[in-house]
Amino acid sequence: MALEFLQIVQETAYQTTNVAPVAGTSSIYIRLMDSNRFTPRPQRDLKPFMYGGGVAIRHYTASDKFTVTGRLSLELCGSQAAFLLAWAGTRINAGRTLPWTTTDASGVMPVGDLASCSIYHAITRSDGTIKRRKYRGMKVHSWSLSTSDEAQLVMLDLDLQGATVEGNPFDGSSDPDATVFPQPTETQWPTDPYLFTHTSGLVSIGGTRSLYGSLKLDVRNKMDPRFFENPFIQIDPFRGRESTLTFKGLYKASPDDRATFEAITPIAASVKFDNSVNTMKVDYNANAIFDSISDDLPIDKVYEREVTLAGQWDNSAHGDLALTFT
Repeated sequence: MALEFLQIVQETAYQTTNVAPVAGTSSIYIRLMDSNRFTPRPQRDLKPFMYGGGVAIRHYTASDKFTVTGRLSLELCGSQAAFLLAWAGTRINAGRTLPWTTTDASGVMPVGDLASCSIYHAITRSDGTIKRRKYRGMKVHSWSLSTSDEAQLVMLDLDLQGATVEGNPFDGSSDPDATVFPQPTETQWPTDPYLFTHTSGLVSIGGTRSLYGSLKLDVRNKMDPRFFENPFIQIDPFRGRESTLTFKGLYKASPDDRATFEAITPIAASVKFDNSVNTMKVDYNANAIFDSISDDLPIDKVYEREVTLAGQWDNSAHGDLALTFT
């Protein structure tokens, strides 16, 4: 039995939890394999008032805002990749069928925005009782995927911003109970991690690459959370993003990445993960650009080269970044 457990449920509208989620499709339990893997907690934006009159001692404190921010880190599994990466990076399409079916009667999560999720988190206290919390309106503000021949596994890190926490002193809500948020069963934990070798032959930077030792994708979504006259965030719209792909491999004569870098020549780039059951592809389309290039020339090891590509808008693809899953 896990002493800490976490469930993510898709929202059908901003801060509106799917009331009939399908396990493994519209809701997933996250395996927290190491310490402090989920850090969001409700925080107060405190404003101290001093006693004054020449006495520099805090007299009282006030606040009218709650914030919910933090990070979720996990080993990415094939069965959960479509859920997690679509949440992090797939913009709501015109038909509102991607990344999943949503509505927007209030106009706060329009077409082109990122979708939101509700997150349930449970911590077992020293007396055996369980503290359960529910965070609504959770959006991904930045995310990274990293893997290497040394690490073997594929790590996903998500920086999260939530709108509200249930069980707060403002709206009369209460913590979720075991009926709404039960302990996961053993079969609800994922057991199909992506591995570094699942990228073999599937990394393309102006052509298929081989003999590389590490990969990292970094994406920063440019979000604009606003409280207005409320204690909780009311909107958190997507307003753009920056994305990079960092690749480190054997120093080869071909392809000549430095020549491409110096000429500022756009190229096609993509990374795909395939564990023979599920695939995930991050496609920078045909307009990526070398942002930096460096040589690693140690005296006692093979020479390597590290390149970082930046995603750019591709007119023919009508976007900068595409995520596909099977």
